[in-house]
Amino acid sequence: MINQSTKDAIKAELNKQINLIGSAKKLSVTLKVSNATISNIINDKTALISDQLWFSISGALGLNFDLQWLHADTEPYKKLTNYFNDARLHSNVFALVTNPGGGKTYAMDDFRDKNPHTYYVKCHRHTTERDFLKQLLNSMHVNFNSHRITDLLNKTVEVARKLESPSFIVDEFEKVKNDVFVLPIDIYNSLENQVGITIIGTPNLKTRIDNGVARGTMGYNELLSRVGGKVIEIPAPSHADACNIIRANGINDKDTTVQKGKVVNAMQYIISESDNDNNEVDLRRVKRLVHAIKQKGIGK
Repeated sequence: MINQSTKDAIKAELNKQINLIGSAKKLSVTLKVSNATISNIINDKTALISDQLWFSISGALGLNFDLQWLHADTEPYKKLTNYFNDARLHSNVFALVTNPGGGKTYAMDDFRDKNPHTYYVKCHRHTTERDFLKQLLNSMHVNFNSHRITDLLNKTVEVARKLESPSFIVDEFEKVKNDVFVLPIDIYNSLENQVGITIIGTPNLKTRIDNGVARGTMGYNELLSRVGGKVIEIPAPSHADACNIIRANGINDKDTTVQKGKVVNAMQYIISESDNDNNEVDLRRVKRLVHAIKQKGIGK
């Protein structure tokens, strides 16, 4: 998926070229792009313009987006977005797990950017209840000076109640201590049917919840109940997902690269070096390999 900053850069370059060449009509002939398309971009009427057309226009303009990583709508992205949206619209609570390199961060950032009143907390091993609530309030653009947990929790609830369809996304949740682990449920219990919450992490999150329930650790049974009795596993990106992203970043199906003295298909090489025995792809590895190959002058 081509992002907004890239679209803005293309629009700015179109305006620049129109001023140089004299008219949008003349530019459309030069770029071999319809005048209507150029007009729609200039006037921010771009809903029906495909990513492929954006890429074509940027290439015709000679723009170089090698340093910018572009995304495509992978299946994990679609599933994550659907759960985020379900939580937001219907005040649901979900627990999701994804493999590292599955595109989770982009999906979260993209959803937050597109949906007002969606707020984000990233957890760490040393995150305390106070840290968690302060980070959540900061995400909501609330400056609150109290350090008391009860005050911070009450303020979070007070602010959220005034919002339309608020949603909280809590990332890397498997890392926190037990007192923080049950905090989202305290928030939800105070805002039932008024807030959506998605907790998300690696497969270790599912293991931790299962073990906590098995041991009878306080709060774990309630947490599992609140998330519908199960932790949802988001599938890793497939080879098809990887191909879409590789193409979006300028390497096509016929490009080749030299590896260990042999000429090989660049896309097939990237995929073979990025997947595991289950044909699941690590998109972080894909990104590094695409960058390395494009440094050699291969791809658009």
